[in-house]
Amino acid sequence: MSFDTSENIEKFASDSMAEYAREVILNRAIPDARDGLKPVQRAIMTQTVLSGLSPTARHVKVSKLSGLVLGNFHPHGSDSIDGSIVKLSQSWVRRMELIDIHGNNGSVDGRGAAAARYIECRQAPAALFMTEGINENAVDMVPNYDSTMEMPEVMPARLPMALVNGTSGIALAMATSILPHNPVEIAQLMLLNAKGELTFENAKKIWNGPDFPTGGEILGVDPAAELESSSFSCKIRARSHIDGTDIVVTETPFGTNVTKLIESLAKTASRIKEVKAIDDETETFPKVKIIIRCAKSTTPERMKDIQAYLENRSDLTKTVSANNLLISEHRPCYMSVIDQINAFMTFREATLLRIWSHRLDAALARQSIVMAEKMAVENISMIKDLLEESEDPADFKSLLMKNLGLGEVEADHIARMSLMRLIKNDKSRIDTISKELDRLYTTIMELRSNLGANRRQALINDVEETLRMLDDPKYNRLTSLGDEKHVVREVIETTIDKSPKSIYVSTISTEISTSGLDDKRQLSVLDVPGDHFVAAFTQDGLAVVRLASEFANERANRTVDGLTSDSRFIAIADISEASHIVTISKRGYVKHIDAHKLLPAGKTKRYLKKSQTVSGLKGGDDTLLAVMVYNNLTDDDQIVIELDRRRKPVATISGHDLLARSDSGGSSGARLLNTHDGADRVITIKKG
Repeated sequence: MSFDTSENIEKFASDSMAEYAREVILNRAIPDARDGLKPVQRAIMTQTVLSGLSPTARHVKVSKLSGLVLGNFHPHGSDSIDGSIVKLSQSWVRRMELIDIHGNNGSVDGRGAAAARYIECRQAPAALFMTEGINENAVDMVPNYDSTMEMPEVMPARLPMALVNGTSGIALAMATSILPHNPVEIAQLMLLNAKGELTFENAKKIWNGPDFPTGGEILGVDPAAELESSSFSCKIRARSHIDGTDIVVTETPFGTNVTKLIESLAKTASRIKEVKAIDDETETFPKVKIIIRCAKSTTPERMKDIQAYLENRSDLTKTVSANNLLISEHRPCYMSVIDQINAFMTFREATLLRIWSHRLDAALARQSIVMAEKMAVENISMIKDLLEESEDPADFKSLLMKNLGLGEVEADHIARMSLMRLIKNDKSRIDTISKELDRLYTTIMELRSNLGANRRQALINDVEETLRMLDDPKYNRLTSLGDEKHVVREVIETTIDKSPKSIYVSTISTEISTSGLDDKRQLSVLDVPGDHFVAAFTQDGLAVVRLASEFANERANRTVDGLTSDSRFIAIADISEASHIVTISKRGYVKHIDAHKLLPAGKTKRYLKKSQTVSGLKGGDDTLLAVMVYNNLTDDDQIVIELDRRRKPVATISGHDLLARSDSGGSSGARLLNTHDGADRVITIKKG
C-alpha cells in the first residue's frame, strides 16, 4: 500500500483506521438484525444452497465445504470457517442447529471437534427456516469479494436467528452478546406484530425470557425486562434433584463446560464431610448426568442443605448477560427484543412481497404456456398442417404465432414439443391441462390478493405457518423460571482459626460440617443462616462482627483494627437473634452486654475493618476466659460456672446480679466471682 507523502499522516491513519473499524463492525463481527447471521455464517449457508447440501442430501466433508466458502465468499482463513461450521451444528450452543454434522463435532464437556477432514456435513432441518425463497428473488444479491459471482445480502429468514440462537462477537470499540430464546415464543411475538398488537403489555404475557439449549432455571429477574431493554442479565441455575442420598444434576448452566463444572463441584464439596464422591455419567448431549454421592446416613433435611450450598457456591449457578448489538439499516444499533421483532417483521414483509411477486410472474408465465398447449391439442390438425408447410423450426414457430396468435415464448414451447407428444394428447390430457389451469388461476388470484388488499392477513398466515413448522417437541421450552420454593435459606457453619496470624479472621465458611476440623486450633458455630451476624471474641476483650457468609471472604478479613498476630479468639457466636452476652475473665470479672449493641449500624461495610470492645477485663494481665450468649435472661435465672481450680471450683451467679450490672460502656464489669488465685479455664457454664 502506498500513499502521498505530502498527505497529513495523522489524517491518513485516522481515515484508514475508521475504514478498518467500519469493515470489522459491518462485515465481520456483528450479526444483521434481518437474518441474525454474521457474514461468515451467511457465506456458509449460501454455499450449502449452491452445493445442494439440503437436509436430505448426502453429507460432504467439512473441509470441502470450508474450501468452497473460502474460495467463493470468505477469504479470511479456513480455521475460522471450520469453527463456524462446527458451532452451527452444536445443539448445546444453539437452540436451532443450522448444520448437521456426521462425526465428532465436539462435546458439552469441552472436548473439541475432530479435524475438518474427518467429519462430514449438510444442512440441518432447521436450515429451511433460513433458505426458503432464496431462489425466488426474495433478497438482493450482491457481488462476492472478487466480483466473480453473487451472493445474497442476507438470507430470506423465517425467524430472527440472532434472537433464537444467540451469538457473540467483538468488533473495534464495541461487542455484542445475545442470549438464545425459544423459537415458538419469538414466533408468537411475530404474530402479535403481524396483527398490529405488539405492545409491552401483550408481549409480557407470552415472554418467559431466555431459553437455553442446556435447560436450567432462571433466577431472580423479571424476564419481561429484556422486552424493552437492549441489556439484560440473569442467574441461570442447573437443574438437579435429590435421589435418596445422591444429588443428580441433569441440566447445566448455559456455556458451562461439564468438566470444569465437576472441578468446581469437587472444590466446593471438599468442605462437606457428607459428600463422598462425584461421578460423571454424562454420555452425549443432552444426556447430562452428574451424581454427587453423599454418606448413606445423611438425612433428607441435610441433603437439601447440601444441594442448596452446592447451587449457591459452585458453578451450578452462574450469571449470564446480554448486550444486544446488531446491524440495522447498515449501522450498529442496540436493540431490545421488541425492537428486533419489529425490525425483522419489516424485513420479512418485504421478503414475502418479493417472493409473492416472483411466484406471480412464474404462475402467469406457466399459465400462458399451459393455455398454448391446450390450444395446440384442440387444434392438432392445424398443427400438423403447419408443420408440413414449414421449412425449418424457425418457420414453424412463425406460422404458429401467425395462425394461433401465440406469443414468442409460447410458440417456441410448442415448436420444441415432439410430434408424438402432441398426437397423443387425448381427452384425458385436455382434462389434465384444464385442472392445471384452474389451479394456476386460483394461485394467481391468491398472490394478487396477497400483494394487494389482503397483505396483512397474508403476513399473519405466513407467521402461523411458521408456528406450525415449529410444532415439534424439540422446540418446547427447555429453561424454566426458578421456583422460589426451591431456594433453601443458606445455613452456614462458620469456623475461625483461634490464632489469626496470616488472615486475622479466618476464611472457612460452609453450610454443613467441615471435614477434618482441628478442635485445638479452630472454633465453630453450626447452622447459622447466611444473613445472620456472627461475633468472634478475643481474649483481649474485642469482638469482630461479620455476616456468617462474609467469613468466607478472605479479602474482607485480612486487616481488622485492634487485632494483632498475638490476638487469640476464644469464642464465636450467632448474635442476630441473641439478646444477652455474658463474659467471664480470668480474675473473676463477669460482665453482661446487650447483644444488639454489637450489631453494625447503617448499610455500609465499615464494620469489616473494625473490632469492638466488649472488655470485661480488670488490669493489663486479665484476659477473657469465656463468652456466653443467651436469647433470654431473667432475674430468676442462675448461671452456674465450673472453673479449673482447686478452691471453690463452682460459682453461681443470679440473673438479677447480672442484669443489675448491665454494660454501661467499656468498664470491666462486676467481680462476681470471689477468686484470688484466678482460673486458667472455664470448664462449663450452665443456666438453671
